[in-house]
Amino acid sequence: MMKRIDPTFPDHSAKLGPMVFVAPSAVDVTFPGRPDPSGYRRSHRMFTVFHVSVLVGIGGGVALGWTHGTQLYGPAGGLAAAVASGYAGFLVGRLPELVVLWSLCGSLASKTSDQLHALLHGPDCQAPNLVLLELQRRGEDVRSELGLILDLLVSEDFAQRGRGWAAMSSAFPDLAGQARDYHLGDSVGECRRKTEALRHMASEFMRPDDR
Repeated sequence: MMKRIDPTFPDHSAKLGPMVFVAPSAVDVTFPGRPDPSGYRRSHRMFTVFHVSVLVGIGGGVALGWTHGTQLYGPAGGLAAAVASGYAGFLVGRLPELVVLWSLCGSLASKTSDQLHALLHGPDCQAPNLVLLELQRRGEDVRSELGLILDLLVSEDFAQRGRGWAAMSSAFPDLAGQARDYHLGDSVGECRRKTEALRHMASEFMRPDDR
C-alpha cells in the first residue's frame, strides 16, 4: 500500500515561492493514474494559451529554419538553422506571457495593501496568485487568505479552481505539494474531500467567516 505523509503547514509562509500563472483559457491535462518517483499520483499540469504561443513559435521557427537552411547550405545547414530558429521561436513565443505578467505585476505594485486585499476578495480577481505574491513581497503574512484559496479550489467554476490552484502553488507551494491527489476535473464533492485536511490544518490562520 502506498505510504502517505500527513500534511504539514509551512513554517515560512512569507517566503516567496515560484510564480505560477494560469490563463483564463487553462486546460487541466492531468494523468491521474501515472505515479511520479515519490509514489504519489502525478499532480495536474496546466495547458494555457501561452503554451500554444510557445509551441507555435517553436514550430514556426523550426519550419522556417529548415526551409531556408536547406536551400542555402543543404541538410546539415538546414538542421543547424532549424535548431537555432526553433530556439528563437521559443523566445518569441514566451513574449505574450511575459508582457501580460509585467503589466499585471506593475498594476498590482501601484496599489495599496488594502486595495490588494479588496481586489483579492472581489468578484473580478483574475490572478489571485499574483495578488498574494505582491502582498508577500511587501512582507505581509497572507495565511489568513487560505480560506479564500480553499474556497476557490472547491468552486463549481472550473476556471476558479484553476486560479485557486495557481494561488496555492505560488503562495503556499508546501501546501500544494501535500495536495497532490487534488485534480481540477474532480467533482465538487471530491475536491472538498481532498482539501478537508488542509482546511482543518489552516483553520487557526483563517478569517472566522471562512472556517
